Amino acid sequence: MNMETLTFIFYFFLSLWYLGAIWLIIYLYRHNYIPYPVSFNERFYKELPSNLEPGELSILVHRKIEPQVLTTTFLKLIKKGALELQYKDGDYLFIMKEVNLERSEKVIYDFLANIAHNGEFTLSGFNKYCNSKRGDTEFLFQFDLWKKVLRKESSSKQFFDDKKGYSYVKAMKNLGILLLIANIAGGYHLITGYGTILPIVFIPFFFKIIYRRTKEYSEEYEKWTSFSEYLEHIKEFEAPKNINSYTQSAIVLKKIDALFGYKPTDKSILFAHELNRTLLKCYRHAYLNGNRSLF
Repeated sequence: MNMETLTFIFYFFLSLWYLGAIWLIIYLYRHNYIPYPVSFNERFYKELPSNLEPGELSILVHRKIEPQVLTTTFLKLIKKGALELQYKDGDYLFIMKEVNLERSEKVIYDFLANIAHNGEFTLSGFNKYCNSKRGDTEFLFQFDLWKKVLRKESSSKQFFDDKKGYSYVKAMKNLGILLLIANIAGGYHLITGYGTILPIVFIPFFFKIIYRRTKEYSEEYEKWTSFSEYLEHIKEFEAPKNINSYTQSAIVLKKIDALFGYKPTDKSILFAHELNRTLLKCYRHAYLNGNRSLF
């Protein structure tokens, strides 16, 4: 065969591959991304949609364990009596007690025990420790360990569909690589041949980042989204009977500022707001500086 014929054959298979890539993107979009239809369509949901644990709620809404969930772990330690909270000399004092804890809670409790002096530490002291070189590294290590343990504890519910089309993605990528090599080795040097590198990179990346919530949890997600919107506009509604029951969910939904703005004099909400600010500050500082100290 002459070069023109070989080029035509190569271009034919290259065109088929491009058509296959377009089909695959549409397939992945339809089967792994388009949400299931739900009957719930209210803008504001004025009560807790369900009794999900903070870690579970974070995965449902954010698809991962957000650092705000760490604040709720502190609150759970207080509720279980593992930390006795006192307000002393303009600071929050924590007194550690031995109680039965979940494994993820125990990770944080043991971390705090290493910081505490005679079983006690203050919020300002914790913040100061986390802003030290040693504290950065230790906080980062313990945070990642806690997150892994909590994710395992929160994995009993399947919030997302298993993705479809992985074998197609793998085959399309491998065929694209072969066509790219053939374009170079065969001396065709077609622009469209070199262009295969874009779908080769994009399709696996697209497959990785897309997701779809299950039918069961699609409606619950919409309710939690509407509840989050309610918290943002809570000043416009009649005061809820037990606003403190919203605190942990507000933290995970990143609406604790709105709750604090609504009830700034409530001691429980004030503490949760201050604790969340401190822990987020420690988290950001650790990830900015703690990574460097590992090398």
